[in-house]
Amino acid sequence: LPAEMYKGVFKRIGLGGHMDVLGIILGKVLSNLKVWADNVVLVKETLVLLATLVQGNAGEGAARVLLDLEITRTLLRQHTAEHVPFLSYPANARHRTTYYLTLTHLLALHLEDADASGAFEAFFQPILATLTRLQAMPNLRNDEARFSIIGAARDLRGITCATNRRLF
Repeated sequence: LPAEMYKGVFKRIGLGGHMDVLGIILGKVLSNLKVWADNVVLVKETLVLLATLVQGNAGEGAARVLLDLEITRTLLRQHTAEHVPFLSYPANARHRTTYYLTLTHLLALHLEDADASGAFEAFFQPILATLTRLQAMPNLRNDEARFSIIGAARDLRGITCATNRRLF
C-alpha cells in the first residue's frame, strides 16, 4: 500500500497510519473466520480478501507489511480449527486450500528472517498431528475420519501449491 498517499486520509478519519488500517482489516478477517464460520459465502469472500492482501493483484501485496503485525504472527502460530473455527465446517472444506496457500505465502516471506528458523516445522506440526491421529485410527470408514482426511489433503494441497525451491 502506498503509505504516503493514504497517510493523510487515515489521520483525518482517525484510523492512524497504514499499519493500523491493515491491523483493523486483518482483525476483521479473523473475526469473520471465527464468528461467521458457518457462512460459506462470507468465508469465501473473506479468504479472497486475505489472499489479495497477501498476494496482491499484480504480485505486490501487503504481505511484507502484514508480517510486522502481531496478529499475523499469531495467525501463523495458531492456524488450526481450534483457533479459526471455519475449518471445522465440512461446507468450508474447499476453502481450506486457499487458506493454507495464503498462509504459506506469508510464511515463505517470514522464513527470509534469520530468526524464523523452525517456523515451517512449527507451522506444519498440527497437520502432522492430524495425519498421525489418522494413522492410529483402527477404522477410517466413518465421517470423522473422512472429514479429517479431506481436510488434511486440502491443507497439504494449499501448502504445496505455495511452496517452491526457495522455501526449502
